[in-house]
Amino acid sequence: MAKTVFVLGAGFSKDAGFPLQSGILSLITDSEFVGLADISSHPKLDAPTTTFLRERKELIKFLGRVFRPLEQRLEDIFTLLDQAISTRAAFAGYKVTDLIRLRDAWVRSILFCLHKRSEEHLAKPASMYVRFAEWLIGERLAAGLAGDPVSVVSLNWDSLLEDSLYRVIRDLGALGRVDVDYCVYTTPLHPNPAICPHTPSPKQRAARIFNLKLLKLHGSATWLRCPNSGLVYTGLGMATPASQLYVAERRSPFMERYRSGRGAVVTSLLEPYIITPTYSKVFDLPHIQTTWQNAFVELREARKIIFVGYSLPDADYHFRTLLIRAIRPNAKIRVVLAKADDPAEYDLDRPGVALPDGLRARLSRVPEMLLPEWRYRRLFDDSVTFDYNGVESLIESLVSINGPVDYKRMCKKLKV
Repeated sequence: MAKTVFVLGAGFSKDAGFPLQSGILSLITDSEFVGLADISSHPKLDAPTTTFLRERKELIKFLGRVFRPLEQRLEDIFTLLDQAISTRAAFAGYKVTDLIRLRDAWVRSILFCLHKRSEEHLAKPASMYVRFAEWLIGERLAAGLAGDPVSVVSLNWDSLLEDSLYRVIRDLGALGRVDVDYCVYTTPLHPNPAICPHTPSPKQRAARIFNLKLLKLHGSATWLRCPNSGLVYTGLGMATPASQLYVAERRSPFMERYRSGRGAVVTSLLEPYIITPTYSKVFDLPHIQTTWQNAFVELREARKIIFVGYSLPDADYHFRTLLIRAIRPNAKIRVVLAKADDPAEYDLDRPGVALPDGLRARLSRVPEMLLPEWRYRRLFDDSVTFDYNGVESLIESLVSINGPVDYKRMCKKLKV
């Protein structure tokens, strides 16, 4: 069976209210509406929200002490922190231990905001991302237990797709029969399947579970790593709100269970597992290396590759190299982007264009090479088709092929 691989960039989640990477900083430092309401005025705040509001003040103070303008890029912030920590340097009155703590606060603040946005979106009665999850599960069920028709490679940290998939899985009554397959060994945060229904990825096929491959190249907001044991935990499918599950400090279940040789209990806090936006990215941890190798295999096997909301920035040179190595010359490549990415939008000589002189002058300075289409053509020449109708149009077209989701038919497939 021909395999289709979806490659998701930040633009995939944008219609759900998730910021692009350039907007994450302002979400952390400026916006009061991180979740469903004004979080700072809520009469009862949970522990992660209280911690976020406290750390937000520290992060704003850090920006003011280190940078002249407060408007910075996350890449500059994390590169500065990573370089200083690696060389045991201090600056702006911050010791190395302070910088390590601040770096952790930046990471946890990012995850808090992402999880709050996901909770907000999925609280709505209808979501196109849930429809996409239905389509993915329908394709996987139709291929049978031994099938491998579709996979997703994501460069995003957010859990919007996982959360959408689990909503559909619950609606189907298919917990333990359909699961997210990260293609690396993930350990459930709780050993009881009734509490944490996720099955470790390598065990899913043997357990006759319909696995849906989702490869997170930059780590995931749903991963927590034990630095002592090397285990990566996830709470996929748990009822606990993700903003509490993955952001609050949590001890390693493995280290709590086993003692050292002298009998003393060795405690270890779990760490968020994401590759931060830095100019000196390191992909040396085993789970990330395995993910990248499996992504190579998926892209190599694909007959059709659909890039969704991904602008192919030059800074992602690791991923660009992977694409060049993995994608076969005869693979069909489709790129789905937003209307604003369409080069035709910058053709000021086309009929019907009436713009104020100031705006016309600004748009005329936008070089063609800054647009995503130029970068894709530079990599793949003319073998790419471009679609500038956005994510929702893509999902509608996928769903329309098979018609409305037939849950009864899907449930019958689950009885195999």
